[in-house]
Amino acid sequence: MKSHPILFKAEMVNAILAGRKTQTRRIITEEQAQAPQPYAKGDRLWVKETWATGPEHDGTKPTDLPDGCRIYYRADSHELRKDAGKWRPSIFMQERFSRVHLEVEHCHVECLNEISEEDAVREGIEQVPNCGPLRAFGWKNYDGRHVAFFSNPIASYRSLWDSIHGPKSWDENPLVRVITFKRIAP
Repeated sequence: MKSHPILFKAEMVNAILAGRKTQTRRIITEEQAQAPQPYAKGDRLWVKETWATGPEHDGTKPTDLPDGCRIYYRADSHELRKDAGKWRPSIFMQERFSRVHLEVEHCHVECLNEISEEDAVREGIEQVPNCGPLRAFGWKNYDGRHVAFFSNPIASYRSLWDSIHGPKSWDENPLVRVITFKRIAP
């Protein structure tokens, strides 16, 4: 069993914390697709997300932060963020500050556009409540509001993908590594 860091945007951290997201797709090259899978069943993933300390530690390197210092996460509510200092990119988060840990259940490679409706839901897409007689699917931004409304989960996931990877990135249909996971205690 290995331990790997994995980056997630605030929207996706919230979806994991809410139990809606149990799968992620990561772009890979043809060469990476031919190599052995880097993730095996049972491997651990620790989530790196946008974070901050209190303003008193704004100039402190992550490696020099004291154990037990207050950590704020962008994915949390606006109320918690008003006391945060300067936001730090997820890439600089150390494992000791990670609050979300995952266990790999399955990993495989496919083309992005091969995603099924079930897998789009595993990616955090959900049916939007209170849409009258119509079925609508969407995803939530980091403050918990639905951002996109579509008639099926795949169309909604496409909008999420393009919001993360850039306009029309879905149309490129890249190879992706699909990682299915479950949340575990840190």
